[in-house]
Amino acid sequence: MVDSIESNLQVHQWLGGLTPSKDDADAYASLAGKAPSVATHPNAAAWYSLVNMFTESTRASWVAGTTAAVAEKKGGK
Repeated sequence: MVDSIESNLQVHQWLGGLTPSKDDADAYASLAGKAPSVATHPNAAAWYSLVNMFTESTRASWVAGTTAAVAEKKGGK
């Protein structure tokens, strides 16, 4: 899971594209409070720290990612 997050964040600021999305909230929750290692996953560690700054209720309000990012995930671009 962390490898996938790291890979995605090499291209996008957020997992869903340009803004925080449900993808970010879900991935953050799946890590169950275990921050990625900055030594092995620097982008994921920075992303985790940023997402961690938002409250749970704010993360729950995030919707699906941008169309471009979703299309890329599905092999569209």
